Amino acid sequence: MISVAMATYNSEKFVEQQLDSIRTQSCPPDELIICDDGSVDKTELIVQNFIEIHGLQNKWQFVKNTHNKKWSRNTLDCAKMTKGEIIFLCNDDDIWLPSRIETMIYTLNQHKEIKVLLSRYKTVVEDGITLAPHSDSYFNDDGKFIKINVVTALRRLTFGAAAMVVQRSALNEIYDVSYENDLPMDLAIAIFAAARNELGILNTVTMLRWIHSNNVSAPANSLRKKLKQFQQRIQIRKNFSYFYHHMSPLITPYMTEKNIKNLKKIEKSMIKRANAIENRNFFTIACDLFTFNPMMNLRWILADLYVAIFGSQ
Repeated sequence: MISVAMATYNSEKFVEQQLDSIRTQSCPPDELIICDDGSVDKTELIVQNFIEIHGLQNKWQFVKNTHNKKWSRNTLDCAKMTKGEIIFLCNDDDIWLPSRIETMIYTLNQHKEIKVLLSRYKTVVEDGITLAPHSDSYFNDDGKFIKINVVTALRRLTFGAAAMVVQRSALNEIYDVSYENDLPMDLAIAIFAAARNELGILNTVTMLRWIHSNNVSAPANSLRKKLKQFQQRIQIRKNFSYFYHHMSPLITPYMTEKNIKNLKKIEKSMIKRANAIENRNFFTIACDLFTFNPMMNLRWILADLYVAIFGSQ
């Protein structure tokens, strides 16, 4: 059984096109659970009307939360409500290409060991311009399947839930630690799968992601602007240290002794760099540039150094 879990919140402008892109899949899902986190716009009306017009009452279900859970917990609960062993996670403002489900299911069948699979996507800015997908040595658009190890996963920490399909067993493993500690569930499930050698990415574009003024990747939030957000940068580093701390008991049983040591160093480094940014201690941050740790993200260190120098309170 193939399920889709969609978390919605104030998405009246985009949700209908996402619903239609799911309805018209070459391999339609067996169910879609939509969990709304207290929208105050017309999201509920649009979704309910769409389900009724297309006669999807037996397969699609709309659930209105009694209180605002925030994105991560709402997505976790929504996925838990589904019945399928294979669960596609879904944003309310994206567009799936017609063969997304079919392509991802085929890939999972070709790689039975994979419990969490991501795909590539293109971004569409608010005026409708489609941007090419970002490419690097791991993520490009060559159509290949790549297994991602835990070192790479911890260094990157950029795994969007919207591009994921997960096996229920992986969801169950991270649910409690993610929910109880309010961890970003997409990072939690990706890192856990990577630790067990069960994380993969298909370098094929299967969806479009809208970048607009209502989401965290809004064009107004330029890189330069983000880098100058002094307090936010400090909090981000503390949040990552918190994430590493709570995920460690879950992933270290599957890691080598060397990787466990490097993980502990990363956790400490995040707090150290948060304090260094706050005190504008450039030397402490710069020292990390010369610390060989394959889990260290060089661009993050340079960004922290920039914030410490140029960031405004």
